[in-house]
Amino acid sequence: MDSNSERKKKRGYAPCKRKFAITRHLFSFAALFGITTAFFLACGNGDESETGESRFQKGIAFTGYWKDSYQGDDARLALRELRQTKATWTSILVTGYQDTINSTTISCSGDETPTDSSVREIIRYAHQLGLKVMLKPHIDLLYDPQHWRGEIGPNFSDDD
Repeated sequence: MDSNSERKKKRGYAPCKRKFAITRHLFSFAALFGITTAFFLACGNGDESETGESRFQKGIAFTGYWKDSYQGDDARLALRELRQTKATWTSILVTGYQDTINSTTISCSGDETPTDSSVREIIRYAHQLGLKVMLKPHIDLLYDPQHWRGEIGPNFSDDD
């Protein structure tokens, strides 16, 4: 019996290393600079047209999953490139961690959480570039792979 790869070759399938390399490169780029595209709507922040209607605002999420993600030349370059998209807003992600969905202690001091100084630095730089900033805190789970952040706290009581 033919192997799976031999059957695919007979049907005209061939491994596409180039496509994988391009995909891997794109994911590496996104991971390196931590940019994910998102759009935000203005909600009563005073950014209104002359007729009083809210304007649509273009924004891009700027994410970092390491203590120094927002420091240095690479982060600044990524933010400048983000600004070139004509975005007017960016969200800055800061992730804290807890052990399980039932934990009541959140840690923001591990290597996976951007430092306070790096967050302050990138917010200042975003403002220098003319971007408005939304700080976007997240909580993720360290040791609870069968759950996700949306399930945190179902067993909490008033004492927690």
